[in-house]
Amino acid sequence: MGRPNRDDVVSFLRQFKRAALGPPERLEIWSAIKNVDGLLQLGINAVMRNDYLIQLTPEDYCEGPKDDDDSSRGGEVWIFGMTIGDQEVYIKLKVVGEEPFDMAICLSFHPAERPLNYPFRK
Repeated sequence: MGRPNRDDVVSFLRQFKRAALGPPERLEIWSAIKNVDGLLQLGINAVMRNDYLIQLTPEDYCEGPKDDDDSSRGGEVWIFGMTIGDQEVYIKLKVVGEEPFDMAICLSFHPAERPLNYPFRK
């Protein structure tokens, strides 16, 4: 798949949010040190982070889908970004499994290490 169009991003976000808003065990957040430290740097807690995830829009899309080389689960990751306070935040998401048993996974949520590109922002 080349660069997705806006409808592809809408479809991914719909699937991610449907899983994330389901039973709690269907939202997995990776607790890498970078992610834990990121919440502290951003001055937000886990509940606020989850609220930000649900607020993502196609305009927050940056890149993907691309193969997830860092996971034994395989699949594809999608990169999003948003600004919290004065910090640009890097967000890496994926969905695994089949509906209605799919899982939403947040692999990264931390201050961006480089500027992000938002192709659907005007």
